[in-house]
Parts: sequence; C-alpha cells; structure tokens
Amino acid sequence: MTELGNRPPTTRCACAPPLHVDLVSTGTDTGLRVDVRLDGELDLATVDLVTDALACLRDERPELVVIDLSALRFVDAHGLRVVDSIHRELCGAGGRLVLAMPSPRVARVLAVAELDPQISVWSRGG
Repeated sequence: MTELGNRPPTTRCACAPPLHVDLVSTGTDTGLRVDVRLDGELDLATVDLVTDALACLRDERPELVVIDLSALRFVDAHGLRVVDSIHRELCGAGGRLVLAMPSPRVARVLAVAELDPQISVWSRGG
C-alpha cells in the first residue's frame, strides 16, 4: 500500500502549447524595433495570446514590428484579422509591419488573403 505523500508525480501531456509568442524590443537610431516570433498555430483559440503580448506596442509606438512566421504551422481568418489589426494600429501611429519568412503553407494563406499591400512579406529567399 502506498501512502499519499509517496505517490509518483502525475504524468502530464507533453504536447506543445498551441502557440508560443516571443517578443524582443531593440532601440535603433531611428526608433524602436520589435521582433516577434510566433511558434505554433494562430487561430481563434490563440489570437488573444498575440493581442495580449503586443498590447505594449500601444504605449511604445515602435517604428518597425517584424513578425517571424517561420515556425508558424497554421493561420486562419481570425489570425489574419489580428495581423491586419496590428498593421492598422501601427500605421495609425506612424509605424510599419513586416511578416518575415512564412512557411510555404502560411505563405499560400497570406497570398490568398490579399492583405494590405503595405504589409511587407520577407520570404526565405530574400
């Protein structure tokens, strides 16, 4: 018989979270640059993570926000809406948004979505 205090730890699912957001701010000669790395899936279930993580942008007013999409496996219409919202907010404050290195799957979604042409997309090839 095992005592309660001697039980082995409960096993938890080793699944990765649906989306991980990394944010790094860097001061430059011309202003503030924010690099964001999205890893996982950007959809209805995760857009609030991105919105919350980028809430600081409202006060800091960066000149440039680069969102690295190289580890993003999936994006849906809700994810595209949040990207468009970030773009509009940045433009309104004099900033600029760049989407960097989307995977082929995400690049196809971006092409079909016909986002605002002012949103630059930096591909893997240059």
